[in-house]
Amino acid sequence: MKKTWEKLETDASRLAKTSLSQLFTQENRFQKYSLQLDELLFDYSKQKIDKTTQNNLLNLANERGLKAWIDKLFKGDVVNFSENKAAQHTLLRAKNKSDFISKELKKVKKISDKIIQGQWRSFSGEQITDVVNIGVGGSDLGPKMVSQALKSVHQSQIKSHFISSIDGEQLEKTLRYLSPRNTLFIIASKSWTTSDTMANFATAKKWLLNSKRVQRSGLSEKDIFKQHFVAITAKKDKVEPIFAEENILQFSDDIGGRFSLWSSIGLITAIEFGFNIFEDLLNGALIMDDHFQKSDFDKNIPVLMGLIEVWNVNFLAINNRALLPYSESFSELPAYLSQLEMESLGKSVSQT
Repeated sequence: MKKTWEKLETDASRLAKTSLSQLFTQENRFQKYSLQLDELLFDYSKQKIDKTTQNNLLNLANERGLKAWIDKLFKGDVVNFSENKAAQHTLLRAKNKSDFISKELKKVKKISDKIIQGQWRSFSGEQITDVVNIGVGGSDLGPKMVSQALKSVHQSQIKSHFISSIDGEQLEKTLRYLSPRNTLFIIASKSWTTSDTMANFATAKKWLLNSKRVQRSGLSEKDIFKQHFVAITAKKDKVEPIFAEENILQFSDDIGGRFSLWSSIGLITAIEFGFNIFEDLLNGALIMDDHFQKSDFDKNIPVLMGLIEVWNVNFLAINNRALLPYSESFSELPAYLSQLEMESLGKSVSQT
């Protein structure tokens, strides 16, 4: 590997003296340095790279056994060395899902269908019109990003609201325009110990139970909770018994929160746009999973993106990256990717 690394250092010295405009004098540069997967275009022609460098990067990937590590990921082997866990988010969208994942997906479908069809009634017998997702990190940023992205292509059937701040103002402003008669709360916390989420949960509970209409209803707290609160977690045993059993959704502890939007954490997506749209989201991820697992490295978009990152950071000393969404629909994408990448890079244990 050292020899390949030294070759890349030589490439960096050579290309440091070459401008992008010079590289574009080469014939058909865009065609040579871009890939298409369905409707997704990956254009890396603007990267300071040539065929020699690309081949050296591919050799580096092979020397480091990248193919074996990709296989380990999809087989469910331990790849998260910080916590000695697998990373099983790809199983959420696999064709052959486990009984556990299939069961939870059926619960997502059942709840979302009932709300969309007006069959899920509040304590007063009225339909749910607003759903408040309370969570932080992966329990907030992923679903919020998807909600913003899909609104331009699919009509929202239910209004969604995302609460993540512990300062209280965000939730207070949201509740000001909502009615207890039409509001459902989703409490999303992988550990069910997240202080921000639990504080906002307590506020939402107080807001609902202190409503004069609720107090006059004569219903028990448990009955009220059944119509207005859903829990999503990897630690079901920590969820308060006041939650109805059928209102507790789960996902595996081996799924990182930042990758959880394809799990039951995506309930709010299914409620807002319909379960069929949520399934489309899973199927789209599966297309990329298959591409990543099966494509040769020189035609593999995720692999090339990763290798170019290694090239830019380790050899060209480019330590900054701009995420510039081309559409307002993707305005939440930078925040989601920032959290995803920072948590991944923040792991304290490496394989060597």
